[in-house]
Amino acid sequence: MNQLKVELIVDNRVNRSTLSGNGIRNAVSLQPVLYVGGIPNNNHINLTGSGLNAYGFQGCLSSFIVDGRLLDYQRALVLN
Repeated sequence: MNQLKVELIVDNRVNRSTLSGNGIRNAVSLQPVLYVGGIPNNNHINLTGSGLNAYGFQGCLSSFIVDGRLLDYQRALVLN
């Protein structure tokens, strides 16, 4: 079974999860787009049994790191 380990740090509190299921890597793939805070209504992903949920993040991000790389907010705004 495919498994993906995810770590989320909010206000210095570490939350770890292991997501599992067939096709899980496709569900959380960073290609071509990573949505933070929810996905557009026209994108339907089957979340059943994946460990993911359909609720979006509400709050502020001071930094966003994926695979050890810091997201460049200014570049992301220009590209999108």
